[in-house]
Amino acid sequence: MQVARGGQREAEGIAVLSDTREPDRVYLEGAYRLSSGLERNGTVPQFSSQHGCSLKFKAWVIEQWLKANVRLPARHAFGYNSEETERVARSRSYNTPIHKAFYPLVEWGWNRNRCLKYIESKLHVVWKKSACVFCAFNALGDSASARHQEHREQVGDALMLEYVSLALNPRATLYRDRSLIQITIQSGNRPALEAYERKLANQPWAVYRVRQIYSKKGKAESGG
Repeated sequence: MQVARGGQREAEGIAVLSDTREPDRVYLEGAYRLSSGLERNGTVPQFSSQHGCSLKFKAWVIEQWLKANVRLPARHAFGYNSEETERVARSRSYNTPIHKAFYPLVEWGWNRNRCLKYIESKLHVVWKKSACVFCAFNALGDSASARHQEHREQVGDALMLEYVSLALNPRATLYRDRSLIQITIQSGNRPALEAYERKLANQPWAVYRVRQIYSKKGKAESGG
């Protein structure tokens, strides 16, 4: 099964993209993209102890399909590796009498490096870590910088998301301690900047008055 979020609101349900025992295509585009929601709301992924975007666009979707289609007791495999103990602990807290999670890589004692070596031995490729180009949790190491150079148009899209977010909230940078535009300029990624400038030049412009109401510390609501 390949399933995806159906829209911005949970009431829009989920979309089944593929239902077959012989899959031959991965539907990477989904039905409603996380980037579409961020663009619509003028924001970037929010920092928290949990990855809220993954919960909304992955976990919630899978849970909805399971509730509708799997009524008998079932085991749910998660690909957390042996070093992701905190994620495993959080995952286990969601177990129910009907759906229980298990973690094959943890049972085998395989960490990420062990998994990469296994894939390379079988497929003869160095498998890259999957991550959205606008992921606020992406570790900004050499591999991330190299990926930014490789996917310049996508970096341009992410820069657009951050630009709109900063226009509405000057503190809403993509990363906790710095902005993507700073990173892109400092790395000399001129093609990505040019892609961003083209996108910016083709966008409609509007002037907004943004007001925020703080109901408590760390919680604010915006209004036009």
